[in-house]
Amino acid sequence: NEAEEKASLIAMGTHGRTGLARLIFGSVTEAVLRHAPCPVFLVRTGEGAPPPPHASLFRRILVPIGAGELSLAVLDRIQEFARPHDARVLLLHVVEDSPFETRWNFPTSELKLAADRLTNAMVPTETLFRKGDAAKEILAAAKEKDVDLIAMTTHGRTGVPRWVLGSVAEKVLRGASVPMIVVKGNK
Repeated sequence: NEAEEKASLIAMGTHGRTGLARLIFGSVTEAVLRHAPCPVFLVRTGEGAPPPPHASLFRRILVPIGAGELSLAVLDRIQEFARPHDARVLLLHVVEDSPFETRWNFPTSELKLAADRLTNAMVPTETLFRKGDAAKEILAAAKEKDVDLIAMTTHGRTGVPRWVLGSVAEKVLRGASVPMIVVKGNK
C-alpha cells in the first residue's frame, strides 16, 4: 500500500481506453487518480503509444491554472522537476464558454502567484489564455506548443459530484499524447 510506504510519487502506464472497453472494465488509472495520496506520473502505453521519454527530454511543461488556489497544488512538484531539467513552464488558463458571461474572467491572482513562485525558483515561465472547453483547450495547447509533459491538479471528486461535473484531468488523460503528472489538490 503506497500510504504505508509513504510514496512521494506513483508512476504507472495507462492504455487510455475509451468507449465500451472503458465502461465495462472501468479505468484503474482513473481510480488511482481519484484516491492516490501523492502525485501520479502517467505515461501512455500499448499499441500506438509514443516511446517513453527520457526525463531530460521534458523541456516544455504545460500547467493548467484555474480560478482558486486548488490549481496551484501542482507547483511545488513542477518546481522540483523543472529546474534540474532546465524546463520552461507554460501556465495556461482556460475560460469556459458560457451564455451568461460576456467578458473573460482571468484568475489574475492565481496566475500571478504561479508565475512569481516559478520565476523566484528560476524556472522560465510563460502565460497562455484560451477560451472554450477546458480539456479540449489543454490538449490543443499541448499539441500546438509541442509540450513534453502536462502537469495539473485534480479535485479528486468521487460519486455524484464526479459524475455530474466530470473531471478535466481524466478527460485530458484520455486524450493526451504526452506523459502527465497529476496532483490531487487539498480541499
